[in-house]
Amino acid sequence: MPLQTDPPVSPHQPESAYQVAVRPVAPEMSVVEGRLLRLCGDGSDPLSSAAQAAVAAGGKRLRPALVLLSARAVGDVTAITMDLALAVEVMHLASLLHDDVVDQATVRRGRPSLRAQSGDRAAVLVGDYLAACAYNELASLRDGRYAQVFTAAAMEMCRSEAIFADKRPEDLTQDDCLDSARGKTAALLAASCQVGALSGGASDEAAARFRSFGEHLGIAFQLTDDLLDIYGREAVTGKAPGRDVLTGQFTVPIVHGLHSSRAGEVRTAIEQVRSAEDPAQALGRLAALLDQIGARAATEEMARRQVALAKAALEGLVVSSQPALQGLLAIADYLRSRRT
Repeated sequence: MPLQTDPPVSPHQPESAYQVAVRPVAPEMSVVEGRLLRLCGDGSDPLSSAAQAAVAAGGKRLRPALVLLSARAVGDVTAITMDLALAVEVMHLASLLHDDVVDQATVRRGRPSLRAQSGDRAAVLVGDYLAACAYNELASLRDGRYAQVFTAAAMEMCRSEAIFADKRPEDLTQDDCLDSARGKTAALLAASCQVGALSGGASDEAAARFRSFGEHLGIAFQLTDDLLDIYGREAVTGKAPGRDVLTGQFTVPIVHGLHSSRAGEVRTAIEQVRSAEDPAQALGRLAALLDQIGARAATEEMARRQVALAKAALEGLVVSSQPALQGLLAIADYLRSRRT
């Protein structure tokens, strides 16, 4: 089954930067894509049908790509690697369904979210079902290290959401934002790189360096997401802009603004977004204000630093496949430069 992450590339349409980055494992990515649908059941009952729909919505399949590239960089992509790539994407899909309920999101990847179509109950149940599918896949592996790594990541994701759930943006620092990003986003990317490297034959020391790469990569990913929520376009991101602002979630540019000399103006602009009949217009005014006070530039610089730290983690590492290593580094650049 072909990848559903991007349209087919015609002779007149160049590959995207991401497609080029994952080219060393493109055949394996196609296999994972086919297994994803089969894992969800045959679609004959409402639960498996909804799970298949969640899979078919697509996405970049970033996490399985990290698993596969990390394994290929140090050795071979094994049957265990393929199982891990499958499990991590199913875990990710489950977390998205739960996130949409928490955030009351109506759009996901440019389409109505499952909760918008079928309600919160359905979204939670399908998320639980997918999580169970992922852990069932991990339970079949003889090496218990993999399940331990992913279980720890899932616990960290939940813990991070819980710790910061009731915090007000004005009470937080940028370090708090980085800690949150490290838990809710970077934990699973770090786990993906670590288990991929281990499955390819890496030593524990080398696998730890891959984990560090994934962690910094994940923080950069979240920082860019913070910017996309304010400056992104739904046609590009597949999500309605301003969702974090509307739901009161803190992001680095918002926290930066609330700690600036123009904090009062930022608070007013945020309230206008939440109360406006046309939130998009009010969001535009907030975006311009954050630009003026340097919040956007500061967040971009933080993302650049995290990408540099990610690349440094793999510097000087002896690898089996330079193309796979270069693919990982290219993904780091791609994630930071996603269009805002």
